[in-house]
Amino acid sequence: DKINKNCKSQTIPFDLGKEKIIKRYSYRDCLYLFTVSEKENNLGVYCLKGDVVTTQKMSLEGTRFFDDRKQLSSLYDVFDYSSKNDLSFTCKTITSESLPPLTATVCKRKFYAFDTTFCFTFDNIPNFTQALFVNTETGTLNQITYDFPVLETEEGGMLNLGTNSFVTKNYILQIKLVKRQLVFVVKNWQNEEVTSYEVNDDSEITFKNSDIIYENDGVKNRKTSSDTRKLVQRMKQYAPAISCFEQKGKMYVTLGGANKLPANRGAMMMGGQFGLLGALIGIIVEGSSSASSINAYNDYYIVYINCLFDTQFKHIPGPAKSFAFDAMREFVDNNSSKLKVPVIFPLNDYLVLGALVPESGKFCFQNFVNQ
Repeated sequence: DKINKNCKSQTIPFDLGKEKIIKRYSYRDCLYLFTVSEKENNLGVYCLKGDVVTTQKMSLEGTRFFDDRKQLSSLYDVFDYSSKNDLSFTCKTITSESLPPLTATVCKRKFYAFDTTFCFTFDNIPNFTQALFVNTETGTLNQITYDFPVLETEEGGMLNLGTNSFVTKNYILQIKLVKRQLVFVVKNWQNEEVTSYEVNDDSEITFKNSDIIYENDGVKNRKTSSDTRKLVQRMKQYAPAISCFEQKGKMYVTLGGANKLPANRGAMMMGGQFGLLGALIGIIVEGSSSASSINAYNDYYIVYINCLFDTQFKHIPGPAKSFAFDAMREFVDNNSSKLKVPVIFPLNDYLVLGALVPESGKFCFQNFVNQ
């Protein structure tokens, strides 16, 4: 209570029974809990607002999901599967406040929020993206399957393919690649293709606005290249990912791949670099604007290109572009010993980094802008 300058806690009796929570998400003034049950073919949506809990049970009858073995399955079974980037009964939250890191979008199960519509996507098989749109205002579900384009397969068949997707407020972006070929496709939510770009590993990438960038455990080991073949090979070798952020009528897109280093030291790096509170922030807060994004690429092999498009995804040519997210990470890397308890948030056209500077005893802010 800001007016009376006090606070209070409250316990709300709440029993989920045998339902499994697949996503917790605070949106506007409501804490949403999305659940599935092994026995019932429903999606549970609970809204905790003040001391009131409202419940919606949305029937999944008529929906068809495929598990990682390409077998018809329930939504419960799809979430029950655990992989390298996706733990069972979890999905990565993708926010639109700034450019999400590839280490988040590389996940095969993702969750997006758009006003009263929430979207779950599944890229667990290489044939198509399974999307489930949830409208909490109308209490309705809409499932759409977005097929990936058919590419020439090489030895290894379907096992030699890499796919992933990313959803914006109007579009779904898909990427698919084999050893020597990559295709980037943009469709609207109604499953109509808007545009596509194809790359062969012996050709120039005509829609990129940066060099091909390689990172090994953060910006301190960053290299650039113009070799398309290495980009395609590394993206397939790691795991393909897409990231997108809209600002001032421009779509900032990063295409690349991410792969964890053998030893994951992410939490240790956050704690050592920003103290105990920094470590707690990194663990508790999920999303592209959280403090964990600062060190998102530490403990990862990363390869990517930055691309600039208009809102219809027509390429905007120009020299190499610097994205605010990359500039912020480089600034932090160069000043890590001087910064404590970092926070990140969008403000107008800027991505703002706030941090305590112990030498001055002040909490300072640094602006970064997409160029």
